[in-house]
Amino acid sequence: MFKTKKIFGGAMCLILSFSLISMFSGCKNDDKKTAGKDGYRTLSIMGQVDQEFWDSRDNQPVWKKFEEMLDKAKIKLEIEAITQEQYQTTLQTRLATGADLPDLVNLETMDKTTSIKLGQQGMILDILPLVKQYSDGTIDKSVNERLGGLWGTAVTEDNKAYWLPFGITIKFNDGANFNSPMVPVIREDWVKKLDLQMPTTIDEYKKVLRDFREKDANGNGKKDEVMIVFTKDANPFEMFGPLFGMPCEHVLVDTTDDTVKSPWLMKDNLVSFFEFFQEMTKEGILSKDAINQSAEYVLQQTKLNRVSSKNGFVLTNMYDGEVSEFGGAYRGVFPAAVSEEQLYIQAAPPTSETRRLAITKACKDKEAAIDFMDLLHSDEFTVLTSAGVEGISYDVVDGTVVNKVYDDGLVFGSREYWLKGRIRGGELWLGLLGGVQQATGEDNVNGLKDYPYLVEVGQKYAKGNTGYKYYYPGTYELATASTKEAERETAIWNDLKTYMDETALKLAIGEYKLSDIDKYINQMKEMGLEEMIQIRQQQHNRYIGK
Repeated sequence: MFKTKKIFGGAMCLILSFSLISMFSGCKNDDKKTAGKDGYRTLSIMGQVDQEFWDSRDNQPVWKKFEEMLDKAKIKLEIEAITQEQYQTTLQTRLATGADLPDLVNLETMDKTTSIKLGQQGMILDILPLVKQYSDGTIDKSVNERLGGLWGTAVTEDNKAYWLPFGITIKFNDGANFNSPMVPVIREDWVKKLDLQMPTTIDEYKKVLRDFREKDANGNGKKDEVMIVFTKDANPFEMFGPLFGMPCEHVLVDTTDDTVKSPWLMKDNLVSFFEFFQEMTKEGILSKDAINQSAEYVLQQTKLNRVSSKNGFVLTNMYDGEVSEFGGAYRGVFPAAVSEEQLYIQAAPPTSETRRLAITKACKDKEAAIDFMDLLHSDEFTVLTSAGVEGISYDVVDGTVVNKVYDDGLVFGSREYWLKGRIRGGELWLGLLGGVQQATGEDNVNGLKDYPYLVEVGQKYAKGNTGYKYYYPGTYELATASTKEAERETAIWNDLKTYMDETALKLAIGEYKLSDIDKYINQMKEMGLEEMIQIRQQQHNRYIGK
C-alpha cells in the first residue's frame, strides 16, 4: 500500500545473488493498537531511487511481492523518492532544521559523524531501546547472525545506535572470502605473438616487459610499449604491493591476526618494492608520463596500443573491450612474491554495511517503524532483495538459489535485463529501503561463462588459496568512530595520505633515494601514521567485540 509524494529519480545499485537461506518466514500481520479504522498503520519514508527503475515498479514482480508483504504487515507507506543529485542536500536541510521530516530516512549519503551529531541533537532517535521494546527478534537475529554482528558499525561508544544497519553478507563453502584481487594485467596476445610464456615470477615479468619493448610487440616500429601505474588518485601500492609481501592500502586490517598495519612500516619489502620501480623507470618501461594522470589518459594510451601492463582486477572482462580492436586481451599475472612473506590478497569483509535507515523525531508510531524494519530484515525480504522472484529471476536447484538465464541476447545483470522484469529487489529500492543481501563465492564469477580464464581464477580465489594472506581495505566498515577519534582522523589523514602518495611517486621515479627511506618513514610517524593505526585498531577491536 503506497502513497507517493514526489518522484525524482536516482542512481542504480549493483546486487549480488546468494545461497538459499532458511525458507521464507512470513511477516507479522497482527493488528496494532495504533492502527487506523482499517487496521493499517501509515509510515512516511524518504530515500533516493533510480528514476527508470522507479517508474517501472508497477510492472516489476518484486514490487508486487513487496506490496503483498506490506499488506500482510498492515503497513501503508508514503514514499518521497528523490534523485541522487538532490538527496544529500535535501536530507541535510531537513534534518538540520527539523522541518517537514518523514518518519524514516535513509542515511546512506550522510557520513556517520554527522549522523551521530544529529542523533545527539534529537533529530533522529536511538534505535536500540525501540528494537528491544517492539521487535519480534527478527532484527537482532538478522544483524547478529546473518550479518555477523553488524551492530558494531552502528553502536556508538556510549552504547547508542542512531540507525539500523543493512548490508551484504558473503558466504563461501570453505569460509574463505575475497574481493576481486588487484594485480598487474598484461597483454596476453603480445605474449603469444612473441612466443613468450606468461610470467610466474617478478624476474620473468620484467623480462616479458623488456621483450615487448625490444621486439616491438605492437608492431609500430617504435620502442613505446610501456606499463602504466601511479595514475592520478590511484593507490601507489595497488598494482604490485602484494607481490612484494605488502598489502595494497595505506592502512588496513590483516585478517590473519586482526591487526591494523601499514605497508610503509614493512621496511625490507618496501625497499624491494621501490627498487623494482626505479629499475623499470630508468629503462623507460614504466612511463613517467603516466604519473599523476587521469584514468581517461590510461584508457587513451591503451587504445593507442601502447600499454603492455597496468593495474587490473582479475575478475573482470572490461579489459577485453579496451583492446579488442587490436585483436588483443589483458590477462592477470600472478608472479611469486620476492620476499618470503605470503602474498596479500584484498578480502571482502564477511559482512559490509550498505544502507542505514533511521527513525526521526517526527515518527509517532514507533512500533510500526520497528515492525517495518523487522520486515526489511526478514528471510522473505532478504530473498526478494538478493534474488528476486522464483521462476522469474531465479530457480531453486537442490536447495540453492540459481540466477535464471534467458537466451534473448541480453547481458545478465544489465540494465535492460532488469527492466525486462527480471530485476531483483535491490536494484529497485536499495537507495530507499535498505535490505540484506547475500552472496556466495560462485557469484563472483556468475555471468562470466564465456570467459573460462576468469571463471578459473574466480574459483581459485573463492576456494581460498593457503598461499595468500587476506586483508580488509582501509575503507571497510570499522566500528563507528567516537567524536574524539573522528576529530583526530580528520586532523591527521589528509596531510598524511598526501605525503604518502607524493613520497611513493618520488621514490618510484628515483627522485628520492632509497638510502633515505628511514627519513621518510620517520616523517610519516611524526605526521601521525602510528596514531592513525592505533585509532583504526581501536575501532576494529570494537567491531569484532574484542
